[in-house]
Amino acid sequence: MRASLASSMVNDGHPYEAVRKILGHMDPNVIKHYARLDVETLRRYALNPAPPKGDFAEFVEKGFRK
Repeated sequence: MRASLASSMVNDGHPYEAVRKILGHMDPNVIKHYARLDVETLRRYALNPAPPKGDFAEFVEKGFRK
């Protein structure tokens, strides 16, 4: 239940420090064990990769052939 509470709080935008205090931990790194961000939250921060160049671009375009 602690992990679920911590994850829900972090996903709702509560700061780690507040979650840590509510769980009663002294070590600021302990919260990382409980708090997990869901994939949809992470998608907001995703970066578009650079377009492929050179040999890799050719591989992507034509596919792998033996």
